[in-house]
Amino acid sequence: MQALFFPVLLVILLYQEKKINPETSYIAILKSKLLWFISPFIIGLSYMILNYLRFDNPLEFGHNYLPEFTESEYGQFSIHYLENNFKMLMNIPDFNDEHKYIVDHFGNINFILVSPLIIFALISVVSFIIKKNKKQILFSILIIALSSAYLLVTMMHKTMGGWHFGNRYTNDILPYLFLLSLMGIRKNKNTWTYMLPLLIWGLCLNIAGSIIVYNGL
Repeated sequence: MQALFFPVLLVILLYQEKKINPETSYIAILKSKLLWFISPFIIGLSYMILNYLRFDNPLEFGHNYLPEFTESEYGQFSIHYLENNFKMLMNIPDFNDEHKYIVDHFGNINFILVSPLIIFALISVVSFIIKKNKKQILFSILIIALSSAYLLVTMMHKTMGGWHFGNRYTNDILPYLFLLSLMGIRKNKNTWTYMLPLLIWGLCLNIAGSIIVYNGL
């Protein structure tokens, strides 16, 4: 799934090379940097060979053989899981009659509350639009589109990665949203002030979450 974000990494690499050699075309840069692709190609190929040797399918890594998927009517991935998984990701946590925080087996908690960096990244995007920073807006569209596609596939997964005080698979979009946040601070210095309350909230909630998890509360 991380391969989905390859265009983002490629844009970053091309941008840096263009700054060093502004007169060189992007195609020429790619031709001169074919070594970039060797390592990820070898890693990807080795995994695919291993998967083929184990499961007779280069794209199968074993999850389809787990009981939670073999016993499911719709298998590991299905559009039928979308509605319920979306509600799970957007669920606002509640408290029981004993005033204890409720976190169920599949981390039924709003992923935006657990990762407030998402909010700050969106604030950065809004600042790009207000300031009419065209390059940053286009780059933001790329990251948001890929992150949305990633989340869509995640919500089509039966367990969405299972329980992890919030859903662990949604964490995979955070490095790219963090990049947008840094760009927002760099282009518009005052946006960092909006990060402080979100930072405090995120730290407090995740500390509470760690205590809940590791103490069986």
